[in-house]
Amino acid sequence: MARVTAATQQDIERMLCIACTAWESLPEVEAEIDGWELLQRIDFVEEWTMEEARLKWLERYRHDGLLTINQAARHDNLKRLVAQNRPIIERLRAS
Repeated sequence: MARVTAATQQDIERMLCIACTAWESLPEVEAEIDGWELLQRIDFVEEWTMEEARLKWLERYRHDGLLTINQAARHDNLKRLVAQNRPIIERLRAS
């Protein structure tokens, strides 16, 4: 593993936690979103680009060898979760 600062490790941890929570929540969001105000629905879909950017950052950190073994395992789980739930966000974007 490449030398990594404590601040970078904290960023990686935070990003992994946020990303997992966001992608895990998609089935619940899909079930409830029709009851949301129109602007809330639009905001959710538009702000999802931040989640996509977070995935790219995590991929970059992994490529650079900055993830611990535990973080790499969590990142693998996140990628499975993304593959499983990506159709949901695509449906929400299309609606």
